[in-house]
Amino acid sequence: MGEILTVNEAALKLGYSTKYIYALIQAGELKSLKKHGRTYIDADDLINSNSTETPPSSTTQQKPQQQTYVAENENSALLDYLYEVVAEQKEQIAQLQNKIDLCQSESLKSIKEAYSKKDEQLQQYMVFLNNSTRELIASTLDLSVEQPSDPVTEEEAIEPEIREEPVKTLLNDYLINKGYDKKQRKKIYTRCQNAFLEDSTRFHVQNKKLYIYPYEYMYDDLL
Repeated sequence: MGEILTVNEAALKLGYSTKYIYALIQAGELKSLKKHGRTYIDADDLINSNSTETPPSSTTQQKPQQQTYVAENENSALLDYLYEVVAEQKEQIAQLQNKIDLCQSESLKSIKEAYSKKDEQLQQYMVFLNNSTRELIASTLDLSVEQPSDPVTEEEAIEPEIREEPVKTLLNDYLINKGYDKKQRKKIYTRCQNAFLEDSTRFHVQNKKLYIYPYEYMYDDLL
């Protein structure tokens, strides 16, 4: 087997049109082989065919039957060529679609991983915040426990009575510790703000943050 040529290469080598080469293949006068949807020709077979065949000339008189035969072969060869082109286009489209699907899959995977990391960080922050709130409440409770005192003498009784400052807690931390979700906390916070405007006895504002006295007053009407 000699060099393998495409139909275009064979036509250029012999100086014929591609239609004529396809006509020879269709008539069985020129052998061909298919590979990856394309037609190829053995160069040795092409040389042998060229030595025995003469392409039709515009000056050569042909019989009507021969002209019809060549025209049909050329049409059939053209159809084969078009089928090859369509097959190549379909294969290229399928490869592009596979690349697109792969890119979309990788992008979706990256997005899911990013959100998963964010959720994990948020959960760690919530655990830290809850633990800090519990420690703050525990330390506050320890401070608020009354210690046994010695009998008050008359001299000590004369001294002005010093009142301990009520223990206050940040409202948002209190609600988180109680297990309220974000939507519930927002509603309760709004109710407490309105209640503060009417009566500030049970509330304290510091640095634009609202505090309550959970060990001094009841807030069941607002929760």
